[in-house]
Amino acid sequence: MAKELQFYGNPDTQSGFSLQIDIFDSSGQEVFSNISVPEISNTAIYITDMPTLPADNYVVRFFTSQNFIAQGNIDWDGEKEICRLKDIWQNEGLDPNNPLVVTPNSRVAGDVELEINSDCETFTEVTRQ
Repeated sequence: MAKELQFYGNPDTQSGFSLQIDIFDSSGQEVFSNISVPEISNTAIYITDMPTLPADNYVVRFFTSQNFIAQGNIDWDGEKEICRLKDIWQNEGLDPNNPLVVTPNSRVAGDVELEINSDCETFTEVTRQ
């Protein structure tokens, strides 16, 4: 867990809050409630770690007392946030630090590894490893 849950507020109007979050899973079930989110030095920036949860797409609601402030989604793999755009960027060979390596049976770039299975005529299946 590495400070995945962040709210960047307006420093003129949203500093000094006692900010909390509720977390809901993809079925709408509340899985955590009233988690305190500390502010960084009166900046209206509030950051905390994602609690231990299984892989899912979660909705995070930020609020003060019972006043709703904002909400957002986090696609979570059980250990870290899944950044799909980064995966696409790497898989297209656009990351200069992780060149795309293609063989007849795989495509690998950074932490994106795809296995290619094909009959070389009518069927090709690509599976993320």
